[in-house]
Amino acid sequence: MTRKELLQPLLEGAGETSYHVFDDWQLVPGYIDGEHAATAVLHGSEIHFAVAPTYRRRAITRRRAQEFLAPLLERFGFLTTRVQIKSTDNQRFVERLGFKPTWADGHFQYYLLGQLPFARS
Repeated sequence: MTRKELLQPLLEGAGETSYHVFDDWQLVPGYIDGEHAATAVLHGSEIHFAVAPTYRRRAITRRRAQEFLAPLLERFGFLTTRVQIKSTDNQRFVERLGFKPTWADGHFQYYLLGQLPFARS
């Protein structure tokens, strides 16, 4: 898969039109049974990701979220993300994954993930 194809779900979800917005970001594709299901982009510990349309609402099981995020958490020790204030669905999604809100600047809500999601206490 090309970089452009991997970025397509992210661009659609963010309303972006230029692939160059992610030029300095590392791409981390996610596959289910050999089929592209999601793409994450990383800039340091900041992560953003989108699920391919055919996998939305069914792809992110607890086990898959843990398997995908575990090596990234191990690598950085924590992950951060940000969601537009007006995007309440995306805020609920990252909070379900275990990201905790840290602060907001009027345009974005910022989040931190310090441990594997859905971990037993």
